[in-house]
Amino acid sequence: MNTILYCFYDLSISPASYDFLVFLQLAELHRIRYGFDQTFFIFVPGERDGFRDDSLSKTTAQRYMMMRNVVIPACRLLPSHVGTVWLSNGNETEDFFKKANGNIFPRLYSPEQPKTDYVWRGVNAAYLRGESLSLFTEPLEYTEMVQLYLKESNLGDPRKIVTVTIRETDYHLGRNTNFAEWSPFLKELSNEEYRIIVIPDTGRVWNTNFLLDDFEHCQTASIDILFRAALYRQAYVNIGVNNGPIHLGSLMGVPTIVFKYASEDTAATPIWLKNVQGIEFGDQFPICKINYRVAWGPERKEFLLDQFNKFVNDFPDLYFEPIPEHGIQSERQRQILCQVAWSYLCERLAVAGDGVIMIDNVLQEDIDTLEAIIKNSPDWAEPRYMLGQFAESTGHFDIALQLLNDCIQISQNSGEEKLNEELYKDVRLMRAGIFEKTGRMRDALEVYLELGRVYPEDNEISRKVASLQEYDLS
Repeated sequence: MNTILYCFYDLSISPASYDFLVFLQLAELHRIRYGFDQTFFIFVPGERDGFRDDSLSKTTAQRYMMMRNVVIPACRLLPSHVGTVWLSNGNETEDFFKKANGNIFPRLYSPEQPKTDYVWRGVNAAYLRGESLSLFTEPLEYTEMVQLYLKESNLGDPRKIVTVTIRETDYHLGRNTNFAEWSPFLKELSNEEYRIIVIPDTGRVWNTNFLLDDFEHCQTASIDILFRAALYRQAYVNIGVNNGPIHLGSLMGVPTIVFKYASEDTAATPIWLKNVQGIEFGDQFPICKINYRVAWGPERKEFLLDQFNKFVNDFPDLYFEPIPEHGIQSERQRQILCQVAWSYLCERLAVAGDGVIMIDNVLQEDIDTLEAIIKNSPDWAEPRYMLGQFAESTGHFDIALQLLNDCIQISQNSGEEKLNEELYKDVRLMRAGIFEKTGRMRDALEVYLELGRVYPEDNEISRKVASLQEYDLS
């Protein structure tokens, strides 16, 4: 009997954009992780004309276009996909939620408290756990369609396909394609060796920039994501600036060079890239194939050409053998990935401002994530403390005590035992509590006495000391 994972993409908190591709990947990783056979996608309408109330300049018509031409058909990039529904009324959500019977993504989603999961942090957490991308695959009919397009539009053309993905939006202008640099760069490429196909911005399909008039354009790929995916697959390399559709290359495992990755715009600042995507200047995505490259440098003709030539030197022909991942490239990147995974984990578990963890929300993947963080960042106490909380809540007291002792040892070895005063106190309170639960009252008293010396005005600790001193410890 096939089991179905019901994936809720709630447009009240999620964009009608190419960001959905990351949601799609995370949903598929979740399906594989928990052994579901198939995926079914439910698109829940938002309150502002069916969409999220945000400051982006897309009109309602443009958002509908993105849904119909990009978001909804993108579901077919997953072989596990069996169905899609775009609800016309949010009240219909409850019926599908009940039908899912707990088999839902994102975790903890409910119609009353919608959740979303469409940024890269979850992918980094999966990588640390030892998971790999589940590469997207376009439907066979689109492969055949693109092959026919390439053949009929230029009979017998043996040249290598180079796609150029354009970004030309009315928002986050700093990330748009600089046509004045790209035009001379593309004209430097050998016309005898390369067939350049420009894919216009999805929102400006018919507004061709005059600087690129000399090159072939494929508008169909702009407005049909499955056609785009099939064209990317046929290309020798896909190039463009940092934008939504170019990231399809990473999720398909096809040859790609991404330029102008960082900018001053919100979703591309160096801080955002570090805290969300886990990369800094010069880094590559560890989980991505080595034929997917971020070219860090200025959007200038000379740099564009230099990076293209480097790619050609490394990949002179289409690569059909299994391609390895970049992997972690430095110890600094390893620690950044751990921080990103930690942030994602805390968000998923709804860690409250007072540090209370919703234990009922914990799944095995959370334990696996913590163990991966501890393995890669052994001198970090907080993940050990959280894992100790999980162990204590399930009655694994010996494991919990060992983890708490490790926290104390780490803080002592680093010379920063009092740096995080809250953790200092919480670790010892939990140790004392475990000692009480296991009948080790003398050990509990010693811990409370130590805490009493540090926090003499804490009445609860004072009461614990008095209570245990009255207890017959002989």
